[in-house]
Amino acid sequence: MPTKHTYKRRTVEIYFVLYLSALLFILPDRKQDTVHSSADRFVAELPFNIFPEKTNLNARLTFDSLGTEVVALDSVNNIFYSGDVNNVNYEFVVYDAFMKQKFRVNNDVASKHYRIVRNDKNKSVAFYWKPSENERENKSYIVQVIATAEPKNGSKAGIIYQAKTQFSLNLLINTDVIPSDTISANEEISQFERYTKLMDSIRRIESQRFTVGRVEFDLAPERELIRQVAYQKWVNVINVYNVNLLKDLKNKPQIIVSGSANQRYHDVNTEIYRDKIVLSGSTPPSGKINIKVVVDRRNDSRQKSISFSVMPIGIEAPSFDRKMYVGKTYTIDPQMPMLDRDTKVVLRCDDKILSSNSQGTKFRFTPSSDLIGKTLQLDRYIDNSIIPEENRIVISDYPGPEIISMRSVRSGEAIEVKVKSYGIFGSEKNLVVSFEISGNASYRELYGNLEEGKDGFYSIQTFVFSPKKSDRKFEFDAVAVDKSGKKSKSRTYSAE
Repeated sequence: MPTKHTYKRRTVEIYFVLYLSALLFILPDRKQDTVHSSADRFVAELPFNIFPEKTNLNARLTFDSLGTEVVALDSVNNIFYSGDVNNVNYEFVVYDAFMKQKFRVNNDVASKHYRIVRNDKNKSVAFYWKPSENERENKSYIVQVIATAEPKNGSKAGIIYQAKTQFSLNLLINTDVIPSDTISANEEISQFERYTKLMDSIRRIESQRFTVGRVEFDLAPERELIRQVAYQKWVNVINVYNVNLLKDLKNKPQIIVSGSANQRYHDVNTEIYRDKIVLSGSTPPSGKINIKVVVDRRNDSRQKSISFSVMPIGIEAPSFDRKMYVGKTYTIDPQMPMLDRDTKVVLRCDDKILSSNSQGTKFRFTPSSDLIGKTLQLDRYIDNSIIPEENRIVISDYPGPEIISMRSVRSGEAIEVKVKSYGIFGSEKNLVVSFEISGNASYRELYGNLEEGKDGFYSIQTFVFSPKKSDRKFEFDAVAVDKSGKKSKSRTYSAE
């Protein structure tokens, strides 16, 4: 069984190998130079070369039953170039040898864990790293940097120089439980850092021959444009690299809000952590919100700022009848957008819920007689947050019948009377069933002449009135009565 001394010896052997590997990293690639091929030349004599400020970026995380916390992070590495060249382009590839995976990092495009920022005036590019806090094991990645450039000398037109370098990202996790027969995590980290500091000092001596790098810090929003459903909460995270927001600033980050949206949507909530700013607010129904974040570092008065925008995704208005009648069945279409969120629709009268739809889909509703004269409200929700809008429905009773025309069909002998009735009663059409007659008249219905309006809202019936007694003048007053008992206004007829 291995002893504690054996584990220490193996640890030293491992870091000795890393030491040798790091030495190899800083040696020039002889294939880089298509003009000078002598292996005796120093790196600086190559027409184009790149070199990292550091050979390693280290992150220390603690892991216990409560989760993982980043306790130390070297987040940025500057890659410098030398040579009288133009059009320098970089390609970064992060290799995970254990998982046999690689990830390409593009210039000036922020990702959750990596970011590249060029500084052409300083002949450099900055690589920013932020490890995932979900990590549970020690890991090491190799970042390979490939750069190409064109010589400024016109006599070398068509020549493309290529230079390569690489550095490592090391993730060291200290858990609560450390086996008693192995080297301690702190001792292991200490040994590792001694080697990496040594190699970085070698690299810095080399880099000072060409330029003196200034430690940069940077801000990167997770989203530069937020497209969000109107009225809903939006959230954006501003990741901060190489500055501690809780200790290193002159003052609190400035949050500047502008845009065409209503002023009530310019209120932004701010949460500041060591390495990030979390911003949130409410999405306007129209217009645009622009948010600018400005950070001032205390020790050198350097300032960085970023901006992002919030724009609404419109929600169609619900489709429904603004006036509804008792006993008739209506279809209500909430017109809710397709979202990966909870949606709900509630139809209420004051505090009483008449209908509720948890999917936000179409539903049917039939007003009852006790709602006559009441105003209903249709509420729509996304993630239990109400959409502020007025969707009112007035409940009315059907109007009474009307006598709409009287026309002579046989002079002095008969007339045609048309009546209009509305809605339904029970489950049947609310037709006129009788007349109250005062005078010399009787009536009969022409059943084949029934007309119906759109959606069965009204019906038109035709009746024939004739004298009840032929020896008396043909004249009368008539009032139509429908099934519900409602009556029309009186109409008078008198034959000439």
